[in-house]
Amino acid sequence: MIPKPPRRRWLKILLLVVFVAAVGAFLQREVFLRSLGNLLVVEDPLRPADVAIMTTEAEHDGEVELADLLAQQMTSRVGALIPATSPASRELVRRGVTPDSPGRILVALGARPNTVVLIPAGEGGTTDGTEALAKWCRRQGIHRVIVVTAPDHARRVKRALQRAFGRNGPEVLIHTARYAEFRPVDWWRNRRTLRTGIVELEKLLFDYAQHPLQ
Repeated sequence: MIPKPPRRRWLKILLLVVFVAAVGAFLQREVFLRSLGNLLVVEDPLRPADVAIMTTEAEHDGEVELADLLAQQMTSRVGALIPATSPASRELVRRGVTPDSPGRILVALGARPNTVVLIPAGEGGTTDGTEALAKWCRRQGIHRVIVVTAPDHARRVKRALQRAFGRNGPEVLIHTARYAEFRPVDWWRNRRTLRTGIVELEKLLFDYAQHPLQ
C-alpha cells in the first residue's frame, strides 16, 4: 500500500497551485493592459516632410520633438495648432504678463522665426484641430506633413485626420512625443496616466462607433 502524503504536504501543493494561478492571472492582466495601451498609439515611419505640426495635446513634449525633427533635417518648417485664448490668458496679457507660446519656445529651441507657423484651431479639440490643419495644408499646397501628438491621442488623431483630409489630402505621418508621460507598456501604474488612458479609450471607442466603416 502507498502511504497517503501528510496533510501538510497537500496544503503546500495547494498553496503552490494557487500561487502559480495568481502569477498567471497577473501576467495575463499585464498583457491585456499593454494591449489596451497599444490600441491608442500609432507611429508612422519618419520621412522628410514639408512641415511638422504639433497638436494641442502634445504641449511641451511636442515642442521638444519639433526641435529634434528640425535638427534631424526631417523638415524645414515647424508649427503648432493653437486653441483660442481663454479668459484667464487674455487677463494675463492685459496685466502685462505674456504666457509662453509654442512659437517663442520653438524659437528658443533653435527654430528660425520665419520657419514657425501657428495655426488657429478653434476650441483646440481633436475635430477642430484636424479640420484646421486640413484647411491650412490645402491652402499651402502641402504634400507631406508630420503630425506630432501625444501617444495616447495618436490613433484617434490619425482617424480624424483621415476624415478631414479625405482621399486627396497630403500624406500624413503620425509621430508621437517621446518625452510624454503616457507609455503603453505601463500606463496603468500611474494614477494620472491611468486616468488619461481610460478617458482616451472611451473616446476612441466612441470614434469607432461613430465611424465604423472608416
